[in-house]
Amino acid sequence: AHLLGCRSYIYKILALMARALDGSDMQIRRMLEPSLEYLRRNINKPNLGIPEVAAASGLKEVQFRRYFKQIYIVAPSRYIISVRIGQAKELLKLSKNAAHGMNTVDIAAAVGFSDTDSFVRLFRREVGMPPMQWRDSEPD
Repeated sequence: AHLLGCRSYIYKILALMARALDGSDMQIRRMLEPSLEYLRRNINKPNLGIPEVAAASGLKEVQFRRYFKQIYIVAPSRYIISVRIGQAKELLKLSKNAAHGMNTVDIAAAVGFSDTDSFVRLFRREVGMPPMQWRDSEPD
């Protein structure tokens, strides 16, 4: 099953590369640019929703989701979670060496999670361990 999953991702990557080379996705990428900029500016808002992100490009939510997944291979909600988890990792690294490191509640809030339990659950799903365990396992 794992091999099939890997093969599936390889095919998706190859298809994405082929589309990038022929330029057929450039128009869609240009359409999505305002939404991506909106996401960058508002990624830490706990109530960030896909409808408002889609509206930044003047697209309906269904169109936005379809185009986003076509171009970036992941759903917008998964993309948001990945970016937030990446930001959390950076804060965890910084807090490891700080005299008064941030706790899980502070980090969850800083990266846009209003619910600490959801943050810990998603972090564990993405990374394979809870945030503080990940921080402690990272080399200095």
